Amino acid sequence: MIRAKLASRLATVFCRRVLPVILLCLCGAAADSSRRQVALVLSGGGARGLAQIGVLKALDEAGIKPDLIVATSMGAIVGSLYACGYCPDSIAAFARSINWDGIFTNAAKRNQLFVSQKDEAVNYLLELRFDRNLAFVVPNSLSYGQAFYDYLAPKLASAQYKASGSFDNLRIPLRIVATDIVLGRRVVFSKGNLAAVIRASCSIPLAFSPVNFEGAILMDGGMSANIPVEPVIEERPDDYIIAVDVTSSLWGKEDLGNPVRLVDQLVSIGIKKQKTFEKELAHTVIAPALEGRRNTDFSNIDSLIASGYAAGRLSIAKIEKDLSSAPPRRTPAVAGGEAPRPPFRWKVENDALVPGLDSAVRSASGTGEGLAAFQSAVYAFMRAKGYPFACISSMVREDSATVVAIVSGRIRNISIEGNIVTSARIIASAIPLRPGALPTEELLSKTISSLYATDLFKNVNVEIDSSQTLRIMVEEKEFWRMRIGLRYDEFHLGEGYIQPAYTNFLGTGVSALLHLQYGLRREKYAFELLDNHLFSSSMAQKLQLQAYLSREIIRKETDYRDTTDTTGTQYRRTIDEQGLRKVGLLFLAGTQIGKFAMLDYGIKLERFRRTILEQSVLNDPFKDFEKGVPYFMVRGMIDNLDKFPFPEKGQKHYISIGGTHNKIGGTESFLKIEGGSSQYYTFAGKHTFFPQAQFMWATDSLPDVERVYIGGAIPEEKYKDIGVFNYIPFFGLQPRALPGDIAMILRGNYRLLAQRNMYLTFTVDCGYAWTWNKQWAWDTKSFSTLKNICNDFFDKAAIGVGVSFAYNSMFGPIRFSWGRLLRNRFAPELNINTENQLYLSVGHDF
Repeated sequence: MIRAKLASRLATVFCRRVLPVILLCLCGAAADSSRRQVALVLSGGGARGLAQIGVLKALDEAGIKPDLIVATSMGAIVGSLYACGYCPDSIAAFARSINWDGIFTNAAKRNQLFVSQKDEAVNYLLELRFDRNLAFVVPNSLSYGQAFYDYLAPKLASAQYKASGSFDNLRIPLRIVATDIVLGRRVVFSKGNLAAVIRASCSIPLAFSPVNFEGAILMDGGMSANIPVEPVIEERPDDYIIAVDVTSSLWGKEDLGNPVRLVDQLVSIGIKKQKTFEKELAHTVIAPALEGRRNTDFSNIDSLIASGYAAGRLSIAKIEKDLSSAPPRRTPAVAGGEAPRPPFRWKVENDALVPGLDSAVRSASGTGEGLAAFQSAVYAFMRAKGYPFACISSMVREDSATVVAIVSGRIRNISIEGNIVTSARIIASAIPLRPGALPTEELLSKTISSLYATDLFKNVNVEIDSSQTLRIMVEEKEFWRMRIGLRYDEFHLGEGYIQPAYTNFLGTGVSALLHLQYGLRREKYAFELLDNHLFSSSMAQKLQLQAYLSREIIRKETDYRDTTDTTGTQYRRTIDEQGLRKVGLLFLAGTQIGKFAMLDYGIKLERFRRTILEQSVLNDPFKDFEKGVPYFMVRGMIDNLDKFPFPEKGQKHYISIGGTHNKIGGTESFLKIEGGSSQYYTFAGKHTFFPQAQFMWATDSLPDVERVYIGGAIPEEKYKDIGVFNYIPFFGLQPRALPGDIAMILRGNYRLLAQRNMYLTFTVDCGYAWTWNKQWAWDTKSFSTLKNICNDFFDKAAIGVGVSFAYNSMFGPIRFSWGRLLRNRFAPELNINTENQLYLSVGHDF
């Protein structure tokens, strides 16, 4: 009786619970076995490769999900993001956010530099590097390719961590193709550091340097397989292959003057037949209509994506028909496994997350995607709560519930690799992450950019491995360097400099350099030690020691009507030439906060003398200096301009307070305050407005080396501290036409980006400079001096207008300007006229 009842009960349970599950599994297996798996092949093509985002969107909307992605070059970037779980719209937004024009640069982003570094990266024409034996290192490319790590490493790090470094464990299995240029063969990657592998696959000859990887030298995957269909057939011959061809045709004759394009042409000729062969192996080839679009043209990304989307939509019907009639796979696929059953007991570091996790997995339970949907729901919730590296470590079914343990992804250790010379302390101080911290995409991005901003490394890459160790991988630069600069302007004429330096003294990041500058009217010679001692990624102590010799000639030519000539047609030209030399020692110390603010203080010990002869400062450099000052100063600066020399947004403000007294060993006594302010606003990407103001105030008559000189269109120089004359540009005046001890300049500018790297600027200047008047002595009982200055400014301020054309060339900015005074109320004895003034400047400022 008991046995009969038990058998009846078991039969009931089997029919109601077990049998439906078995039938469901059999149906699922049958459905899966009837679906042929799909392999998606993404090609190279430079900018044209972004059209593949549109193809992914079209396939995605049609429900065609690839089971494998094989990609090369630009396809590797698009394909890896898709394989890691980013949707096509997110990939498109990412592509739009990239500054493609700056992808070849080897300079750190300006907003990641400390204030004392911000002008260093833009004031030279050429940089040469030397190894430890002082042998010249021949550059093998335009760029080290750091942009790949900047953009991709933080974005891919989470997916790579959860996949434990295996590309098979990504949301979609992935293969990346590169070329071993030593063995001349194709290399297909299925594991490793994803950003580094993509960097290797995109290493276009001459454009990006090769990647050294486990003894191999890797370059662009397009050189061996620009449409990599063969790797799919070798690994998964039964897959249905969809290949996307966005490769470009050969360059025309008129385009081959560029050496990068010339090499690209040679490579393209070699692989032309290979591309044809690969496409014949695919079941479907999607080729977007990209006629007229070059692989270097990133100007209209949306149109590229739209072209890819249109081509993808046209291919959907054929693909669906082929897949519906395809024979079943030999081995049924496993569709992500069975989802764990509720109720759940969560093991997570913060119990407040539990209700949200229950709600997230309940909403995902109806999708029918099993374990994959469960994991996606958990990871999406944890990411939204600030745990992007959270990972399910175990799931155990107990009697009452499924126990799900989630590791938060906190960093346990930090590993530094590749620093042969550089101190590990410098690297650790430069990054914002510490053991125990929760990594995020933003913090990983800041880690990379902060390290690269030290200017000690060619490449900086990061990843978090399966042991939750933050791996920082660096490739050091050659620390012996030589910078060379050349420029010309109508006032100083031709000049240039060379600057030998060692930039990582004792592995501490201290730079020791010589600045040797010679010109027909200006010379500067200096030895400098500079250290930005890092306390953290956003704070540093600045220490600077500089010894220098300088000379400059101010040459002013004036035409007078010769009254002795009765015809009144003869003119007499007088030349007023003033020269000044100085020798000095400068020591500054200060604190830099947040990459945009700096407060420093120090002392200048200077001796100076007048000179008339145009002879080098090296002739009797320390002889007959009749005057000198020990000048104490405190300075503050805020600088967050986005770029230089043509900023589009940000601000720059500075103020300096300094002085000396004859009772402390100087020949002068004065207190001086000077400052400046500028703000940049850009609209519609091409219209930039930037108001500016500069002033100087002194309590007594100043020596020539401390006075201000107004006039000309000469931009701000880099080595201002060791320069002889302090100047402020002013349109309508000859360069440095108006000296003064007190000055006020107001300036309004509008700049138009006419074409790429071509600018047209309209400027209105208003200002005046005063020679110190003893009647203006400061009085504690009144502000009469300030009142006099304000009244004088409104009565006497000159107004000048100017128009400038500038081209930002590879040799530095080329500027041609016109200026004229609209209002001239200067004293007659200054001989300042309102005639047209023309200004020319070629090259970087230094």
